[in-house]
Amino acid sequence: MQDNEEREQTSATPTTEDQGQSDQKDNSAAQQQISRRRFVAGATATALIASTGALAFAARRGGVGGPTITPEPTLPTPVAIPGTVTPGASESVSNYVATAPKLLRAGGVETVAFTLMNGDQPTTTKVAVALVKDGKTVASGEDWIKGRGGVPLRIPVGTTGDYTLKVSGRGFSDEGTVRVEAGNVLFLETDKPIYKPGETVQMRVLSLDSALRPLAGQATVEVADAKGIKIFKKTLSIDEWGMGTLQLPLSTEPNLGVWKLRAMGGTNASNGSTAQLDIRVERYVLPKYEVKVTLPKNWALVNEPITGTIGAEYTFGKAVRGEATIVAQRYQGTWQEYARLNRPIDGKTTFEIPAARYSAGSPGNAGAGAVRLEVTVREEATEYEEKQTTLITIVASPVSVRLLPESGAFKPGLP
Repeated sequence: MQDNEEREQTSATPTTEDQGQSDQKDNSAAQQQISRRRFVAGATATALIASTGALAFAARRGGVGGPTITPEPTLPTPVAIPGTVTPGASESVSNYVATAPKLLRAGGVETVAFTLMNGDQPTTTKVAVALVKDGKTVASGEDWIKGRGGVPLRIPVGTTGDYTLKVSGRGFSDEGTVRVEAGNVLFLETDKPIYKPGETVQMRVLSLDSALRPLAGQATVEVADAKGIKIFKKTLSIDEWGMGTLQLPLSTEPNLGVWKLRAMGGTNASNGSTAQLDIRVERYVLPKYEVKVTLPKNWALVNEPITGTIGAEYTFGKAVRGEATIVAQRYQGTWQEYARLNRPIDGKTTFEIPAARYSAGSPGNAGAGAVRLEVTVREEATEYEEKQTTLITIVASPVSVRLLPESGAFKPGLP
């Protein structure tokens, strides 16, 4: 029995040689970890990519160009958001793309999307996202991403302004600026776009939350006349269906022109979203007759005469008798008249304008030029006039070929 106890003690106590081998293994493992860490930090560079409607981050392989990054800064401990989490060991990331909206809504949940690659293969790692302002984290989240996935980020109510969005994972970190606005969305509408003096403007406000569901509360409506004078301000209650209505009676002698209507969530613009709408206040008189210009096509070659038909009828259907004047103007930085034609009209007449010969192209018209026809029909008995304007595209060839890219930005390695 004594011999057995001695053998047990001997086997349980490590020898000096065993301890030395164990220390060497630990040191070797630590060196491997440090070397791997430096490799990842030295082989990863970050670049900020601007994309339409979204904030994008990207990382590329080292050696392509650009400075290497230091190990990622330590972010505040994220607040876990309910979701599916897959525990496991984080793998190295050599390339990544992170995409987030440029505009975030307070009170809602936004998702930051990730694509993670190690070489040309998808990789799995734990990713953290944080919304920071003045060094303070106001929202955060983390989740495991296997190749592709998203991290939800819950934006607190009352958060507005410009913030820094930080993302980090094993071997990468980046940040960018996003804007957070009030979660509610306002819509302002009226019963018609043009009003006459003495009429009543019927206004309606629709309030929705970030999920586009009705949101009760308050809204303030302001109205400025055509001279910019604020003549109306009222706070109204928004019901449970997200609706609120109010009326604005116009005087018989208002300032004519464009009036500006503005709705604000809460009692001022800083408490919520805003909506604006323009209306016109005019002494509107119905036209006595209607003038129509009919063309065989809405374009013409640069050396081709422009032909068409002019029709004029009273509102009760009778033909208008009088004179029609056609003024042709071509665009050369400004509109310049190059032809004028007078024709008698009895309900209908035809015309032919000389070819434009040349016209300055514009980028908005794909390089094509333009000719403007101003048609005036003057009534014979009263000399009352009605006008109609028509635009014609001027091109050098009847066939136009355009190359349309799928996107305005390209990233190496992506199709």
